[in-house]
Amino acid sequence: MKQYSVEDFFADKQPERSFQELDAPLYGSLPQNWNQRSVAKGEVEVLKVKTEFAFPDEQGLLETASNDLVDFLSLHSTAGNCFTIRTAFKPAMQWEEHEIVVDETSCTIMASDTEGIRRGIYYIEDEMIRRGGAFLPVGTVKRCPHIKKRITRNFFTPHEANRELKDDKDYYSENYLARLSHDGVNGLWLFVRLREFVPSDIIPEYGIGGEKQLQKLRKLAQKCARYGIGIYPLGVEPASTYSNGILREKHRDMLGAEFWNGTQQAICPSTEKGSAYAEECMFKLFSLVPELSGFISITTGEAVAGCGGVGTPDEIDCPNCKEAGLSKAMALAKTEQLMYNGLKKAKPDGEFISWTYGARSWTDEMMIEHCRVRDKNIPLMNNFEDKGTCVQLGKERTTLDYWLSFPGPGHLFTLNAEHSDGAPVYAKIQVCCSHELATVPYVPVPGILYDKYAA
Repeated sequence: MKQYSVEDFFADKQPERSFQELDAPLYGSLPQNWNQRSVAKGEVEVLKVKTEFAFPDEQGLLETASNDLVDFLSLHSTAGNCFTIRTAFKPAMQWEEHEIVVDETSCTIMASDTEGIRRGIYYIEDEMIRRGGAFLPVGTVKRCPHIKKRITRNFFTPHEANRELKDDKDYYSENYLARLSHDGVNGLWLFVRLREFVPSDIIPEYGIGGEKQLQKLRKLAQKCARYGIGIYPLGVEPASTYSNGILREKHRDMLGAEFWNGTQQAICPSTEKGSAYAEECMFKLFSLVPELSGFISITTGEAVAGCGGVGTPDEIDCPNCKEAGLSKAMALAKTEQLMYNGLKKAKPDGEFISWTYGARSWTDEMMIEHCRVRDKNIPLMNNFEDKGTCVQLGKERTTLDYWLSFPGPGHLFTLNAEHSDGAPVYAKIQVCCSHELATVPYVPVPGILYDKYAA
């Protein structure tokens, strides 16, 4: 069997100062010229503050945000009874929605859930920073997020699947998580191969010796929850025969469509064992690690996650799926459904997100059919920039994924959004670097990013 190793070229290239800055306390000092003005009309000065954290929080999820506020206030205000900042429960508000009422003697942050309170605490801290001092506007502010899920990844973790779960290093310091949370992040994904750590009754060779990885994943989810951040493993699942010879050796009866000139095969949703495993892999994962928030599967393209995920030809070429009367779009929808069902059985409030990464090779008619036949409860994620057009140096270019100069949306995302029929639609957006200039790890273009989010 061919052996290979993956080395991270940038592993020792990142300046140590970058890690030190990420791990430093968020509020080490106040901004320059803090409180160098008088209180303005319509403002109240926040000095000698008393805090009352009355929002019910049995799991202690708000401890980090409460301590964050206390640390921020301690830089410019002594404890006292002149001004009170309190948290309180208010029913019938949306997730993360919050209401802030400020008068001459108090600031009350109200929400129906812990994350609304967290966002409210961050808002009043940011508001004082924006105003250059310990000042808040008198009145009522109501805020509700337009983008509900804001999922990113830790740029400083190994990208190779499961590698960060295999070692003993903690890649997520408390201060780093606090920074991510302050920046609006409420989800993190990490790349995994389920066969390496999730056991299976259907494929008994899977998951042997994976308890250490499960334990680390469990601890990570628990730690991140304290900052309002959910963990979303990401993988190409259910995994095909690629780098996974055991399926062809012992489990051919669950395989279907061939790809890559017949060298590989996908797990078939039209076989008894294939459909059972697609459901079981999610059920097992979320039963063993119920603290997870969801799972993201690349359901088309890459190393293929089912017969419907094979890139070419347009028509389904799996004999099992053909016999079952499935088109490629229907086969993809069936794999999505099986994984969704397994996840929901173990964790009813968890999310299964289908990332149709390779759908750029599909015709518009195939994508529209997929939108029509799929379960509308399953979020559909597309590359935001894919199949767009961008003029560079006077030449029109077709944009693909990882394209930073093009704000978007591209044709692929637009088509799926228009035909989603009420299904949640997620956008995979490029924000840090670009395949257009792959040798540069950071390309700061805040104006383009604003246009992406505004689109």
